[in-house]
Order: sequence, then structure tokens, then C-alpha cells
Amino acid sequence: MAEQQKQRSAHNSWRVSQTVGSRIGRLLLSYILAFSFLVTLATTAFILFSDYKRGVSSYDQSITQIRSSYLDSISYSLWNFDIPQLESQLIGILNFPGVAYVFIESSDGTIFSAGDVMQGADTRHDIELTYRSSGREYSLGTLFIDLDYADLYSELQSKAINILLTQFVKTFSVSIFILFIINRLLTRRLQRMSHWADQFSLKHLDQALEIPAAHTKADELDDVVNAINHMRQTLQQDVVREQQATLELETTKERLAIAIDNAALGFCEYHLEQDKFDANSHFASQLGLTSPELEQLKHPMDVLLNALTGSEATEQRERLHQLLYGRIPRVSDTYQLLNQRQQLCYFDITFQITGYQDNRPTSILICMVDKTHETISSQQAQELNINLENRVAKRTEELYDEQMRAKLALQRVTQQLERCQAALHNQRHSDLSRLLLEELDAHFDPQQQAQLDIFQQYLRISISDDTSTMDLAFHLAQWMEQLSTLSAEQKTVQLPLSLVLEENPRIFQFMMDLLIPTEAMAVTQNLRVTMSTDGLQGKITVLQSLTEPYFDQRRYALASFIAENRLQGGLSKNWHGNDLSIELTFGLAQISY
Repeated sequence: MAEQQKQRSAHNSWRVSQTVGSRIGRLLLSYILAFSFLVTLATTAFILFSDYKRGVSSYDQSITQIRSSYLDSISYSLWNFDIPQLESQLIGILNFPGVAYVFIESSDGTIFSAGDVMQGADTRHDIELTYRSSGREYSLGTLFIDLDYADLYSELQSKAINILLTQFVKTFSVSIFILFIINRLLTRRLQRMSHWADQFSLKHLDQALEIPAAHTKADELDDVVNAINHMRQTLQQDVVREQQATLELETTKERLAIAIDNAALGFCEYHLEQDKFDANSHFASQLGLTSPELEQLKHPMDVLLNALTGSEATEQRERLHQLLYGRIPRVSDTYQLLNQRQQLCYFDITFQITGYQDNRPTSILICMVDKTHETISSQQAQELNINLENRVAKRTEELYDEQMRAKLALQRVTQQLERCQAALHNQRHSDLSRLLLEELDAHFDPQQQAQLDIFQQYLRISISDDTSTMDLAFHLAQWMEQLSTLSAEQKTVQLPLSLVLEENPRIFQFMMDLLIPTEAMAVTQNLRVTMSTDGLQGKITVLQSLTEPYFDQRRYALASFIAENRLQGGLSKNWHGNDLSIELTFGLAQISY
């Protein structure tokens, strides 16, 4: 029985030493001890500091008690020179905690003391001794009390040692127990997993990972084991699928090789170390060579690069040199190439790096498709298309010129017709105006002198056939200069350089006199006249800034009649406060070319 206990004890001690001796065990133990040591130091320091403050507070309470209970009796004994009583009182003060030495220094220099003067003191308190007699207070001396903290320090030291030892033993015991539990729950099972992982390979996917269960319920390590076994099964399935894919790939390669031969696709693999082409017969024939000639060809890549021609050959060679140095992984372009039979050919060629060593290419795959017939046919079609486009463009220009000439001729005929219609209308209007003027002269009424003068003036202008080529912009500027009632700062003119019409100049001057009569000039502050055209009609805008509203409706009605019937336009007005805006529009059929 005793021998079995020894064996069990030795086994447990080996298990503990194995736990402590492991790397994770030592690291965990050191972390636990370090953290516990810091926590213990902090708590111990807090406890000792609290006890220290409490001890100092008790010493201060002793001084307060001495002041309240001994001070009067000592003063009385000192006043009465009761030396025995005074000595017994000093000895009583020594009984208070922390008091090492006490003495009284009287006013005449006499000293009464008790205690060990050589013991030393951490702090000294002095209390003034006084005695009141016959209403007068007398100073008797000073009571000095020396306090020694040696007992307090000794008590704190013992307490600190006790706390540290207790905490160390508790922490070390808990740490050893934790390490034992970790070894039982984690370390042994992790070692089993590590041993399984060392022997794991794709050839042993049938071997499952098994670890001893720590308890009846599954824990996180059991979940990890289940996940690893699931991964192992997935890998096993992937290996089976990979084998099937490899078999299918070999079959596909065979079919692809047959398809490449049937499609006349030039296929080649260039090995940079051997400086050799490994190509099919189509690739050799596209370069104007036979397969044996291509195999015996020295520096085949240089031959291929030198065969490049055309306007982009230099740039294409530069990109291929970058490919050979591994700076770009793939180049694909249409190349113009002069083969070994000195025949100009066109190819779609793709260069792809397929192998590297030390960041330098070792093999390059080259795929070449002959586009010679398509390119030549495309060039011929493009030339025919360009010739056709040139012919169509030339014929289009000719038709456009003919259309513009016809349109210009039609426009001139239309304008001549409009001028004839306007002349006929003016002739008829002139005959009517002549008859009206004769009637006005025969039935003259002096009371309507001003209004009749306006109508007579218009009728005379209509009767007279003074239509000629005129510059309307010049006549408007001249009319504005003749307005002497306004200064140059009050008049603003914005006119085009020229607007030539076939019309009587007196008509527009009469229209401006109607729109801006002399009576309105008396209340005009500023006058602005502008003229513009839109191709079909002209527009004269008159803006008057008036000091007070003024408007002659009869003059405006006559001006509106002339604008609509004579000038083939219209007249409109708009008030903005005391600002009057009048717009006169007129047809441009009278424009002279």
C-alpha cells in the first residue's frame, strides 16, 4: 500500500514537472506569477498605507487627548511647584502609544522630563502651558512630546511579510493547479494533434485525427478536431476530383491538338535557355520554313523579330523585348511579317510567358493565326470604299452648290415679287392719299389744325414717289443728332453699321416724329434707340424715361397703321412706371442686294 502511494506520488510529481517544464507551461506560470505579484504588491501597498494612516491618526488622537485631559493639571502642578505630582503626570503621558520622551521647559529655564531622551523621535509636538489667576493669564512654559513610529513600522513590516508570504503560497498553488488542469485538458491533446499533423500527407488521407476526450461534453478542441477531419474528407474528395480533372485535361489536350492541326493554327513554345522553338508544322509553314529547317534554325526568336516590318515594327519589337525580360507577361497584336520566302504576310500573334525562374522567363507560348487573305481583302475593300466616298462627296458638293444657287435665285425672285407687290400697294395707297388730301384742302377746319397737319404731312409723303435705296442706320443716327432739346449724355444710340432698304427715307423720319413728338421731349430725361434684325424683320426699340406720363393716342394709332400697311410690320408699347418702351417692327423685303 505504501509503495503504491509512492508510485502515485512520483507519477503526479512527474506530471507536474512535465507540465511546468513545457514551454507553454513555463510561459503561463511566469505570466500568472508576474501578474499575481503585481496585484499582491498593489493590494499590500494599499493595506499598509491604510494601516499607516490609521496609526498616525491614533497618535494624533493621543496628542489631542493629552491636551484635553493633562494640560490643566500639569499647569496647576507647575504653578504650585508640585514636583512629585508633575513627575507622575509626565510618566502618565509616556503610557500613551508612540510617546518616547516628554519634557517641560518652564519660563525660568527649569526642565522636567520623563522617558528616554536618546531613543530619538520621528515627530515632536509642543504645547504652551498657561495658568489663569485673579483674571490674569500667566505663561508657565512649554510641554514637548516626542513621538516614535518604531512600533508602527514594526507592525507594518510584520503585516507586509505575512501578506506577501500568504499570497505567494496561494498564487503558486493555484498556478500549479491551473497548469495541471491545462495539461490534462489541452497539452496532451495538442501533442496528439501535433503528432498527427507531422505524419499528415495527401497519401494518408484515410487516417482520421482522434484525441482522448477530456470529459463527456465536447469542447472547443473537439470542434477543431471535427473541423480538421471534415477538411481531411474535403481534401480527399478534392484529390479524387483532381485526378478526374487531370484525366479529362489529358483527353482535352489530345482533342485540342487535333483541333489546332485542323484549324491551321501556328503553335510554338520558345525555351529561352535552349534558344529553341518547339512548334507544329503550321507554325513552320507560316514562317516559310519546313519543320526540320525550323528545328535547325539558330536564334529563332531573333529571326522572328527581324522579320517584322511595317510602320509599327519598331514599337512591336520593343514590346517583345520587354516580354523577353519579364517586364510584361503577355503581348497580343497584329503583325506584318516578311517570311523566309520574302512574302509579305499578316498574322494575329499572341506571346504569353508560361514559366519563370528567378523572376526571369524560361518559356514563352506563341500562338499565330494567318490573316493575310483577310487583311489584303480588307485593304482592297477599304480602297474601294475610299474611292466611292470621294466620288459621293464630290457629287454631294456639286449638288449642294446647285441647290444653293437655285435657292438664291428663288429668294431673289421672291424679293422682286414682294417689291413689286409693295410698289403696287404704295401706288394704290398714293392715289387714295391724293384724293384724301384734295378733300382735306377743300374742307379745311382751323380748329383741327395740328391733327390735320399730321395727316396732310403723311399724305404728301405717300403721294410723292421718293422711294430709293437708303441706309436706315445712318438716317436714324442723323435724326438723333437733330434732337437739340436733349444733351449728348441723355441720348443713347445702339445701331448696326448699316441696314440698306428700298424705301422713302421720309417715312421712317415721319414715324420717329410720330412716336417721339416735340411735346414728349419736354418731359423726357433720357432717350435710348436701338435697332436689330433677325433675317426676316427689323426692329427699332425706343425707350423713354419721362418725368411724368405722356402719350398721344392719335399719333400712336396713325403710326400703328403705317407700320402695318406701309412697312409690313407692327407697333407695340409697354409702360414701366414713367418709362415708355415702344417697339417698331418692319419687313425686310425692301432690302436692297
